[in-house]
Amino acid sequence: MSTWQPIIDAPVARPVFHTGQRPVVSLVILCWNGLALTRRCIDSLRQTVGVEYRLIVVDNGSHDGTSAWLAQQPGVTLITLPQNLGYTRGNNVALARIPADHDVVLLNNDTEIVDPHWLAHLRDVANGHHDHGIVGCLLFHTNGRLQHAGVALDHDSMWCAQIGGGQQWIGQYPGVRDVIGITGACMYIRRDVRALLGDLDEAYVSYFEDTDYCLRARAAGFRIVCTGGTSLLHHENSSSTVNRIDLNALLRRSHATFVRRWREQFASRFSHGIHWIWAESGAPAAATTEAVAPLLAEQGIDVRLRYLSGSDARLPPGGDTILPVLQLRPEEPRYPRLVCGDPRAALRAPEHTIAFLPQDLSGSPPDELRELQRFAEIWVADPASRAALQAAGITRPVTQIDAGVDTELFHPAITARRPARRAVLLLLDDPALAPDLPAAIRYVTSACTASDGVLILLIGADSTRWGSALAQAPPGSEIACIVTTQLSALQRAVLYRSADALLVPHHGVRWAGIIREAQACGLAVLASDRGSAGAALARHGGIRLPCPGQGDDAWIAAIRDVVRDPAATRSIGAAAAASIQSLSWRHSARQIAARLRQLASEDRSAP
Repeated sequence: MSTWQPIIDAPVARPVFHTGQRPVVSLVILCWNGLALTRRCIDSLRQTVGVEYRLIVVDNGSHDGTSAWLAQQPGVTLITLPQNLGYTRGNNVALARIPADHDVVLLNNDTEIVDPHWLAHLRDVANGHHDHGIVGCLLFHTNGRLQHAGVALDHDSMWCAQIGGGQQWIGQYPGVRDVIGITGACMYIRRDVRALLGDLDEAYVSYFEDTDYCLRARAAGFRIVCTGGTSLLHHENSSSTVNRIDLNALLRRSHATFVRRWREQFASRFSHGIHWIWAESGAPAAATTEAVAPLLAEQGIDVRLRYLSGSDARLPPGGDTILPVLQLRPEEPRYPRLVCGDPRAALRAPEHTIAFLPQDLSGSPPDELRELQRFAEIWVADPASRAALQAAGITRPVTQIDAGVDTELFHPAITARRPARRAVLLLLDDPALAPDLPAAIRYVTSACTASDGVLILLIGADSTRWGSALAQAPPGSEIACIVTTQLSALQRAVLYRSADALLVPHHGVRWAGIIREAQACGLAVLASDRGSAGAALARHGGIRLPCPGQGDDAWIAAIRDVVRDPAATRSIGAAAAASIQSLSWRHSARQIAARLRQLASEDRSAP
């Protein structure tokens, strides 16, 4: 019988729940043939410690000896079905027999336990917060790559995607994170959720029933979370392979049901919309667009994405499948327009548009900034940029939208790949800013001796002038060069964690995103105390120094301290990481959504 409930605007009355309890957990494993899979799964379960649990295995019409083997296993409650009832109905048979005071874990028979404390951790996460109704964890492919860190949903196609699927794992997705769904391969369901929602919806034979259940729980006011504190191996789709199932046919059938259930409700969630125009292909406009635009849907904002110079342009390649969909959405004349780019690029957009300028404006010519007066409103990323606009005489409204960072990737627990040296210093090069590169290299070589064993990693986007600069470096200097535009986000995170400090010896910096990423990874930053760099260090901590040419001795002394007092350097980086973790891109999206709603409210109240 279908237990589906529509999305509702306010949470329904929930059963009484008290945090901190440790209920018995019933584990439900459904199997259909594939005895070797089931044997491996149950054998691995034997190592589970710290939780009182009951194991219920449903044999869904197997004919390969599965039931006979299961009947001989101690501690297994076996339910034998005469024929295959499908994933949803088969699990519901077990759910109907579980006591109301038990929590439940739905577990695929093609999973493998690798952490003895996995169940204790899931139970603690679920019962440690009033709203943690459904909990999932990281799932890994057998090749070591990540398979699942939660489920994302494309609101246009209504297809689901595994967050992080296929990524090399370096420690990303830590802590407990809110997600829209959890895969049923390992889904912890708290007892009060089950009391309120009942069983899985049998309109689904297999697939999408897990996301459907999560959406129903969200509608009832529960949070769906994925924890990075434990993980399982998942031999994905092994049962389908063993039984030669037409996987695509099952997916299409279940997807059609899912669309009928949820498309209209999701469409009604968009209370506001915006035409987001990104105006340049380089950082930070493209990085901001790539990070924030997909997150606005969570805030009820319908985004129509365009490139200012033509529809053929594309954002940098990434793992987000939502961006191409946003670019295909048709124009909606009612929506306000926002252009994201630097001032020169943004000025090509129509007048009376919102200008979102996420880069450092403190070094921009006042005459150029005054041209921004043509926009209806200007959004900036930090106080230094706001001050630059005020100094230029801008009278249009200026709103600060905090520049974000991907805190699920950039954090201190990322795996490091340190060389066998005492110190690694990242030196950020920007050819558009002072001082010249040989002078910046001299800061480091003057501060350190050969016995310090320092490796300088020169990073930047333009390598054309590096050869002449390296030729002027003192003999014996250890310098390696990295073009940052050729690095993936994963590689940048490892790079930051493998270094001791980031040096930004410029009068200003266009690479504020690199500073935020480095700080989030716990890397101490030394920068000139002006512009966006100075603002980032003032807010999150770091070593603030005079502008080059005004305090060369201070730079040399600071670098010497960083190299010779690594404990103090690590402390500076740790404090910055703790501070900046609250400034995720999701935080930026919430600020944008709040401002758009405020503007809409002002428009409605205008005479």
